[in-house]
Amino acid sequence: MTSKKQINSWIIILLVTGLFVLSFFTIKSMIKILVSAALLSYIFYPVYKKLKEWVRFKALASIIVIAIILVGSGLLFTVLVNSLAKEVIDVYQGTSSLLNEIRTTEPIECSVTNCTIKERVISFFTSRPEMTKTINEQVVETLNGLVGNVKDIIIAIPNFILSMIFILFITFFMLIDGDKISDTLKKIVPLNRKHKNEMIKELKRTANSVLFGQIIVSLVQGITGSIGIFIGAKIFGISNPGFIIWGILMAIASLIPIVGTGLVWIPLGLVNIVKGLAADTMGPIWYGVYIMIWGAVAVANIDEFIRPKLVSQRANLHPVVVLISVFGGLHAFGFIGIFIGPIIISSLLNVIQIYRKEYHKD
Repeated sequence: MTSKKQINSWIIILLVTGLFVLSFFTIKSMIKILVSAALLSYIFYPVYKKLKEWVRFKALASIIVIAIILVGSGLLFTVLVNSLAKEVIDVYQGTSSLLNEIRTTEPIECSVTNCTIKERVISFFTSRPEMTKTINEQVVETLNGLVGNVKDIIIAIPNFILSMIFILFITFFMLIDGDKISDTLKKIVPLNRKHKNEMIKELKRTANSVLFGQIIVSLVQGITGSIGIFIGAKIFGISNPGFIIWGILMAIASLIPIVGTGLVWIPLGLVNIVKGLAADTMGPIWYGVYIMIWGAVAVANIDEFIRPKLVSQRANLHPVVVLISVFGGLHAFGFIGIFIGPIIISSLLNVIQIYRKEYHKD
């Protein structure tokens, strides 16, 4: 027969399980916000500790960290948006001018010597009206798509601002109570002290290698991209190349799997080629070609050499596991999943390994 004690145990298990399920559905919509706050807290915790030693008050130190995050991200966002808006306007004007000339110019005969490169491009398209029509349709469709994206972004701004308020608010308290949260989690884990410490050590190592490894790779790729843009601008006589801005964008784009920095240097190269064609100038055209070669050879290959050493090897994860966990995290959590995915999978594998040591000693 089942004793009263066993029945009570099962009731408690069912009650706790039910509460866990209900709690999950309660905070489901806030998971991304909580994870984002946890990441910010972990990254900026060393800064918070130094500030706490200096100002002596936890709340004040946390407020200063939040202010640093706000000011830094605000300045970065403003500079990037202004620079990108200028580039979009320039490429739109150049493309419109070039397409207008192709539509209105009569077909001309060009030899190798008697035409400029712009005239050759116009001649090529004017002799192929079907291709020109297709390109015009694609350009109109692309512009309409961009306008639609801008509308979606504007509509999403209030939700984004509200999410950021929640993230920073939670980050403020996570910084202050970081030690308490850590101690509570240690007590909850049902393992002996040795395995518990081993799990926490492995989790920290994985988090450091994933978070700071990804950041270091991004910085290296961004700096390499900036150097290449600066050198190319000097060689081909390009004024105001914006090498710092484009380097920052490459650093951000490098976090995106597979495509990475190509999201920046491919459009940048094409934009300069279009500008050169519109102005009938060879400098920007060769500069655009150079940017794409530099991006493909120098910038993109850094990822292949550095990332495996900093992320997969230091975190004791196979590169395939890292790739799967990054894409899985990206799908589940959005952009922050790039960091969270490998940490979750690594923690799971570590827990399984410790469980085998703890309960299957044979």
